[in-house]
Amino acid sequence: MNNTLILLSVTALALTACVREDMAYPTPGEETDGLVTFDVSFSIPTNGNPATKAMGVNPTISNIYIAVFGKNSYLNEFVKAIPLNSSGDPNVDSDGNYVYTPYTLSGYDHPTYQLRFSLKGTTGKRYVHILANVPDHFLPPDFGYMDEVLRQNIYCSGNEDGYWQYLELNGISSSSASSFNNLKLVRNFAQVVLDEGSSGYTVEGYEIYNAPDRGSFVPFVGQALVDEDLIDNYFTGWGTSSPAAYASVLFDETSNPYGYKGYLMPGFTLYNPGYTDTDFPTSNTPKFCYEHPADEANPVYLIAKLEKGGESKFYRLDILDAKGKKSALLRNYIYTVTIDSIETDGYSTPAEAEANPSDYNYTLSAETQDIHSISNYGATMETEYVEKVFTKAQNGVGFKYRYNDGSSYIGGSISAVSGEGEVTALWSEDDAGTGPDANGWYSVSYNVADPALNGSPEQVSTFSVTAGEGKKMIRRVVEIVSMKPKELAVSQWTWDSTNKWQILAFTVPEGLRPSMFPIHFKFRIKEGGTTFEDMQVWSPQDGGLVPQCEEVSGNTIIYFLKDYYYSDYANNNKTVTIHFKSPESAATQPEVLITDTDEYFLPLNLGEDFATSLSAHPIAWGAGRTTTFQFVSSVAGVPIDLGLTGLTAVSSTTGTLSGSTYTPTQAGTQSIVLSANTEKSEGTVTLSYTGYADASITVHRYDKYVTGNLTQGEILPLGTGKTTSFSFNYTAYDMLPITITASDVTLAKSSDTDGTFVDNHDGTYSYTPASNGEKKFTITSTTKFGSAGTISLQVPYMTNPATLSVQRATSFTIPKGMLTLTGTTNFKTPVYWYTALVTDTAISSSQYFNSSTNTGAITIDISYFNTVGDDATVYFHYRYTTGGLIFKTTHYMDATSTLSALLATTTGSTATLAFSAR
Repeated sequence: MNNTLILLSVTALALTACVREDMAYPTPGEETDGLVTFDVSFSIPTNGNPATKAMGVNPTISNIYIAVFGKNSYLNEFVKAIPLNSSGDPNVDSDGNYVYTPYTLSGYDHPTYQLRFSLKGTTGKRYVHILANVPDHFLPPDFGYMDEVLRQNIYCSGNEDGYWQYLELNGISSSSASSFNNLKLVRNFAQVVLDEGSSGYTVEGYEIYNAPDRGSFVPFVGQALVDEDLIDNYFTGWGTSSPAAYASVLFDETSNPYGYKGYLMPGFTLYNPGYTDTDFPTSNTPKFCYEHPADEANPVYLIAKLEKGGESKFYRLDILDAKGKKSALLRNYIYTVTIDSIETDGYSTPAEAEANPSDYNYTLSAETQDIHSISNYGATMETEYVEKVFTKAQNGVGFKYRYNDGSSYIGGSISAVSGEGEVTALWSEDDAGTGPDANGWYSVSYNVADPALNGSPEQVSTFSVTAGEGKKMIRRVVEIVSMKPKELAVSQWTWDSTNKWQILAFTVPEGLRPSMFPIHFKFRIKEGGTTFEDMQVWSPQDGGLVPQCEEVSGNTIIYFLKDYYYSDYANNNKTVTIHFKSPESAATQPEVLITDTDEYFLPLNLGEDFATSLSAHPIAWGAGRTTTFQFVSSVAGVPIDLGLTGLTAVSSTTGTLSGSTYTPTQAGTQSIVLSANTEKSEGTVTLSYTGYADASITVHRYDKYVTGNLTQGEILPLGTGKTTSFSFNYTAYDMLPITITASDVTLAKSSDTDGTFVDNHDGTYSYTPASNGEKKFTITSTTKFGSAGTISLQVPYMTNPATLSVQRATSFTIPKGMLTLTGTTNFKTPVYWYTALVTDTAISSSQYFNSSTNTGAITIDISYFNTVGDDATVYFHYRYTTGGLIFKTTHYMDATSTLSALLATTTGSTATLAFSAR
């Protein structure tokens, strides 16, 4: 099932020369005897920023060398940099050994190493490599071509970590110092972290398996002809001024064909620590390994010891990329494997876990959170997504998957939706879905309810896709998230009319899911002039913004797109700052509309409308009923006329009220409680502020006060005093009194249902909830059988009561031995009885109870007694050896003591059947 990827090395000639280490240095910057001396700084990022994946463990630096290559990549110099102290003198310990100590300097992002070294001055092109932590046994190096010096003869192994950076100079002189200064070195270790997430597992220890035993200093990608020089080609995408984002480095044949795949040193072996279950490490500290290209046949993977429910087992966790393939582990990046859940069972030893990869229901790092394709024993399953977030109601949402068992595409099964979200699946449980299409994809669809009706800001439903058998079985869990739209909070919106600058900063809220990223923000900026062209003169001054045109009312509107990545969000970089500048003087402050392509956020309109996103809960029938009205204001401290019709402003926690005038105390979401002036009519709100367009909304009345139907719990059993339950979801903003009418049953409030509940002792109950949400009650039957009762809810001024017909059991079975016969002297045994309609003539043996042998059981079908009259009958059948006699009792209200005895069995008591011939 795997493909092998091997990068080969190229050998060349080797020569030898000396290394200059201890020498008298001239004044920095002075050129003497053909040498140029530099005082510069190098740094190694140590913040562990997920946006850059820079290594998060402070390094120990033992040496720093400058390797200078000339024409055809031949090594000209290999010079040791001397560490300096804060006074600019060589930094040495008491024994005179060089000590490389980082310093925190003003203006630098990371601790820096202050260094001095001298290089030969030249006007020719030079390829300069900076190497830190060169192992002592490689010193002095053999002088020769780069492929031999750095591709074969100098590398790290074991626990040795190396650091590297590269410069290409068109000559070396005192002016070259600016190129050297503040270089950020790249570490040749990758770091792997195992995070148990919210899976319920506890990580008791883990280790890296199959990692290379050696790593290069330089990230080679082959050889290339540059300026007529055949030089070794190395990947420089990390840059020299700042760490690089992971997506800009990693090779992808479609999106990043010139990216980096990783490099393996010649002569490497893949290390297997060979732990047993007794000596497996218990450390959960980050693990390090040299980089390894993506390799399906021999990937790097983790063996983890995980505990759950008091049981510890071993699991193999392959490290997967965004496409579900085995991931490359690149130098200088942190890979976080987060366990979501693991459906397959673990193993008792690490060796067993090695041979059995888990089901891959875990994720790799922030950038590769969505693993849509996984494989196991030659079988592959691809899913369109593993999580999808909705902020509005949608019908017929599509989902696709395909499973290949190694030879052909076959269908699987889709589980029923479960969880707290209100999602309606359009497939039957265990159905494979529609398909396959020409490419093997199966399709299913589902509906998503309006998140605005959720009782909480976010609800989650799940379903699973399962295909294959045995070791080839793969199961994926798909999450459907119903989320109310989030709000963006503006922290800066300033305008410099003199310099024509517009500065916008807003904060992305907490609680966003990784699958929502990257978020595609859209900015529309216009100056606010009188002509269409005047209103689009502003342009962004920041990188990463892409212009986009849309047709709106016959005009071409210019938007700017900016992608915001999860790596920034996870690293707490939640403020987005944008600078816009106009080529002309702006008469008024520009207008800014902020939206996003997926509608995860409420639109934020700064300048065009002072109030946006008007919303109000429905208001209940009746004068004095209240509701909450909300809107987003871009101004603070400015009085706003509410313009109320049929409503009165009662209170606000976000501003001050004076009659129908509202003044926000700060910009952002405003909340006002309104009260109805009349019993039935709807109200209106019109926001007005001088200089801006009015914004208005109609406040609707509730047409129902519970969502959906009343819901009954289990079927009500036969017999007086038997119980079941019913519940409903209360949604009104006001806590309205509810009249509950019950027939043939009594009610009691569940212990976890809030509010006041009163029995009026006339078949009605008064209930006033204390909050929105699900309410639950206990139903107790007051009849033996037959009518199961009804429940009806009514609220004053509302004309649509909610009604529930209580479902009751339609039969009960009397076990053998429960009944005995007395008073049968006029008959010869056996005696049989059964239930049937008058029109029934056929009698099967299964309907009988044999009183003489005391075998069998009789089922009394109570549904026959739902109507009054002779058409509902219980027959008692005495049969002679030849011939027989039938007599009957009719509707249960007319039943004799014989039937009463039968009913007694519903309580479990022993009953005696006494009757005689008529």
